[in-house]
Amino acid sequence: MTYIESKDRRDVLAAWLDMPQNIDELSYAITKEILAFLPAEPSYADFNDIIGVLECIKLEFYHRAVATYKDEKRKINGDVGYDDLPANRRLDWTSKTT
Repeated sequence: MTYIESKDRRDVLAAWLDMPQNIDELSYAITKEILAFLPAEPSYADFNDIIGVLECIKLEFYHRAVATYKDEKRKINGDVGYDDLPANRRLDWTSKTT
C-alpha cells in the first residue's frame, strides 16, 4: 500500500465529511470516489490502475486486519489441525526442493 504522509491524511479524509455508517454506504462511497477519480474518457490503463489499487487495498486489509484477527482466534481456540496431517501431506514451507 502506498502510504501518504501524516500531514496529508487530514486533507484526504476531509472529503469524507460523513463516514459511511454501514456496508452499503461504504460500497456506495468507494464507488463514487472511484468514478469521480476517473478521467472523462478513461482508458484501459485507468481501469487497470483502479483494479490494482483495489486489489492492493484488499491484500493490505487482509494482511493487517484479518490475519491478525485469525492469529488471535487460533491462539484462543486452537488450530484447525494442520499439525495432524500425515507427514507426507503437511505443508512444509521451510524445506527447499530444488
